[in-house]
Amino acid sequence: MESSALFFHTSIDSTQKKKRLLTGTFVASIGALCLLLPVIYPSLSLALFIAGIAFIATGLIPYKKITRLENFPITLRCTADSISLRQGASSLVIRYAHITGIFYDIKKRSLILELRYILTPEPLKNAPWKRYYSLKTLRLTLPQFTKEAFEALKEISSN
Repeated sequence: MESSALFFHTSIDSTQKKKRLLTGTFVASIGALCLLLPVIYPSLSLALFIAGIAFIATGLIPYKKITRLENFPITLRCTADSISLRQGASSLVIRYAHITGIFYDIKKRSLILELRYILTPEPLKNAPWKRYYSLKTLRLTLPQFTKEAFEALKEISSN
């Protein structure tokens, strides 16, 4: 018989989403301005075109990331002996024995799992986990989780 499990999901703060949208719109509008400037400065048209496309992409990517996370949230399932992560069709199971520390980054609203071993390439082939895992620091950073989820996870893992 399986013991009870706690489930946590990513939660996108509407003020943070609005801030990313406004910042992205401002940066993208600079890019649009760069696309219009070749009319005035025809000799710089190629450089301004490249800069305009770069500004537009830079402005819209952070908003795209947060809306993707909103549409496909990360589900964290905590049992007595392991943590299961699921996003879309991809899943990853990490036993508490492989976790050396659990931290919370207040500024980024992220759970950080510090791992004892390098994750094998097999689970990292699945789309989302490659993006959140750092081979250099052996940390798996899970964005947009609440402080309450961190405290509950810390309590479960310490038992």
